[in-house]
Amino acid sequence: MYVKYSKHCQQSALCLFNVINVSPLDMGKSKLGRIRKYSNRIYQQPSESATCDTATATPNADLLGHLPYQFLFSLRNVAPAVLHQPSICNYSRVFTILSNEGVFRNQWNLIKHSELFLMLCTFSTSGITPVPERTVIVNTDLTWRVIACNSSANDSVLNTPKHLVTLDSFLLLLDLIDKCNVCPGIENDNLVKLSMTGGRNGEFKDLHGNTKARLLSETIRTVNCSGLTLSNICEPCKSYKKVLLTMYSNEKSQKYFKTESACKTSPTSHCPWKNLCEKEKEERIKNCRQRRQSTTRKISRLEEKFKEVGDMMLDMCQFDPFR
Repeated sequence: MYVKYSKHCQQSALCLFNVINVSPLDMGKSKLGRIRKYSNRIYQQPSESATCDTATATPNADLLGHLPYQFLFSLRNVAPAVLHQPSICNYSRVFTILSNEGVFRNQWNLIKHSELFLMLCTFSTSGITPVPERTVIVNTDLTWRVIACNSSANDSVLNTPKHLVTLDSFLLLLDLIDKCNVCPGIENDNLVKLSMTGGRNGEFKDLHGNTKARLLSETIRTVNCSGLTLSNICEPCKSYKKVLLTMYSNEKSQKYFKTESACKTSPTSHCPWKNLCEKEKEERIKNCRQRRQSTTRKISRLEEKFKEVGDMMLDMCQFDPFR
């Protein structure tokens, strides 16, 4: 028995040596096919059935592909029914998962109400009492509303459908509002003081009596303020701030001229000379002389500039390009 086993081992070893040393062209079809048949045991490659199984093992791949990248990892284990069925309950579940993972830049809070709607808010921590900055409301019919600084901010959110019929539309809306900054309004102490002078009582109106801006908690905010912006201040407040600065400059200059004319010794004073004492008369004469000298210098500078411009125009008229 021992002799037979040793002979069998020698024959198998000899066959293996011949297979290794013989080229594939010298081999028979049976031996080459046998090597190819069992080669996948060493170098296993995934078959088509295996790739189909991996594709069906992640049913959320198609839906998660439309979401922002920061949401993909947090929602990998969520049930497909929660992701594919749009409802307020499923949206609140997804929001709870994302908020626990710390995906959002701001700290969002889920406000629980007895009424059937979803309400998410962020609060400012600058004051003693928290004040809501951003608010997102989703109703039962999946319509939405955005509130910022106690005013509607729906116009600042563009390219968003009226009904959040899919999860990606809800998360894209929430992600956009989370990235936006709250418009601080027009913060200027001089303009705040200007809003309380001239009988304005904290309101700026145009010539037709329409209110353009109001003073709200030490901040001037326009009526058309968008509330949310990707920059430091929204465009309506930025453009109206220039108008208010011009208004402040004009009123400041008018106030200066009024105080100057009210002084008895100023050159533009309407006080009669007979009501002035000797020192006041001398001071007034001195101020008039200085004013006359400064006016003479300004006139001489203007004459020189006009002369230069006239000479330049004369040279241009006398120039002949064909000469």
